Amino acid sequence: MLNIKYFVISIAAIFIALGIGMFIGFNMNGQEIYFKHQEALIDSLENRFSEFKIEKELLEQNIQQITIENNKKDNFIEKVYLEVISERLLGINVGIIQTTDQFYYNNIRETLENAGALIPMEIVYTDKLFNVSESYIDEINLVYQLDLVGRSDWLSYVNHQITGYVKSGEASHFIVELVDNQLIQVVTYYDDLTVYPINQVVLAGGHISEDKNKPNMIDIDLINRFRENNLPTIAVERLDVGYSYISYYKQATVSTIDNVNTKIGEISLVLVLNGADGNFGEKPTADELVPSVTNIEE
Repeated sequence: MLNIKYFVISIAAIFIALGIGMFIGFNMNGQEIYFKHQEALIDSLENRFSEFKIEKELLEQNIQQITIENNKKDNFIEKVYLEVISERLLGINVGIIQTTDQFYYNNIRETLENAGALIPMEIVYTDKLFNVSESYIDEINLVYQLDLVGRSDWLSYVNHQITGYVKSGEASHFIVELVDNQLIQVVTYYDDLTVYPINQVVLAGGHISEDKNKPNMIDIDLINRFRENNLPTIAVERLDVGYSYISYYKQATVSTIDNVNTKIGEISLVLVLNGADGNFGEKPTADELVPSVTNIEE
């Protein structure tokens, strides 16, 4: 009986030992496989990192080359700029109307004067004009015997008065009222504007953020009024405006320039005022970068 019990215990011990050995062996093999997998993963990452490093170096080289080429182009444009625009606008009097005070468009006047144009006046619409109170409109109605109701009527009447001012060169009492209350800014460069009648208008717009009412209420209404008074209008904006008005201007069928704050945009502006027609610039709404060569020829 003891021999059988001893035999059974011995057999059990042998199987337990075998089990323990198999377990240890499996773990050792598993660890070896795991370590090999980790080594392969690390090697793969190192290889990929090396590839990324090479790609980064190539990209930096490409960027540097593109920058060099752009600088060459910019230098070339700077050198031919005055040659291209010089005296192209002799005999043309241009009024500059800026429908926003959120951006600087000071370069427009300098560009046009470099091209030989005269700039009798510049007008800037301030944000205050768009946001006047109902009580102020009521005061205007009382003083000027008007019947304006709400913002739409107000802006329409402002545009009517601005159009008359641009056309005649004579500021009404209402225009003086707007200036005195800092609702618009007016700069005139000649004592008697009637001697320098406006031939064409440059309308500069755009906004920091989306505002679908403002372009229709102010810009498009102005364009239509100028058209009715035989004042050709070119609509422009900076390349960096937050909300572009170009699509609105295109619907109003006027020529547009969306990068007027660049040398290329300034050249386009002069050429359009000189007779070119189209939508120029660098944004998706542009049809061409600049007017075609045929528009540059004398």
